[in-house]
Amino acid sequence: MIICCGGDGTLNEVFSGVARLSFAVPVGYIPTGTTNDLANALGLVSSLKEAINLTLFGRERELDLGSFNDDKYFSYVASFGAFSKVAYETPQWLKNRLGRASYFFYGISELADIRSFRVRVNADGNAIDGDFVYGSVSNSTVIGGLVKLPEESIKLDDGVFEVMLIKTPKDPMDLHLIVQGLANQDYNEDAVMFFTAKEIEFIFEDEVPWTIDGEYAGENRLVNICNLQRKVKIMVDKS
Repeated sequence: MIICCGGDGTLNEVFSGVARLSFAVPVGYIPTGTTNDLANALGLVSSLKEAINLTLFGRERELDLGSFNDDKYFSYVASFGAFSKVAYETPQWLKNRLGRASYFFYGISELADIRSFRVRVNADGNAIDGDFVYGSVSNSTVIGGLVKLPEESIKLDDGVFEVMLIKTPKDPMDLHLIVQGLANQDYNEDAVMFFTAKEIEFIFEDEVPWTIDGEYAGENRLVNICNLQRKVKIMVDKS
């Protein structure tokens, strides 16, 4: 077993190493990061003593892993656009002071810099063309502590990802309604596209910054993502 203590980015590094092995190694995760999105989706505890006990005496659970352009991996989200860079640009002192809420306040300050991206998305053979301010491919019930997805419809080992695309709003009020809807899980179908897919390709007109598991993943004009079903194992509660 490999025991990992840290946040989502640290867990990403461990899973990325495990994914390259020719044999399976279970990972015990002690979540001590700011958001711990995957830990929350798995129902893992934040108490240090309880987390260690769960790691040593829990059970193995298989998880899907995402491949990103064949040279990177992500455990729960790859995203571009609005708020994507909040996780790695929020100052550490603000994270220490406010915790998860720091992402919300720093995200609000980024609203003025939101830009639109022209992109073609090929998802399991279906093509989508449009202008979007945000896109994500995820395997979690919460993204960056800001976007919540319906828990009842998401499984972490079903071989598909949840894809969200937010269309470019017409005005600031339209953007406000979109953000409010995301917070309340009340999606406006005219503004937000939400579907599942195993393989997704993004083709942009220009280089676009991406984030995977809360860490900067470079700028890419072409992104290929594939779901590696039940690729890794993590320790969870026996119940």
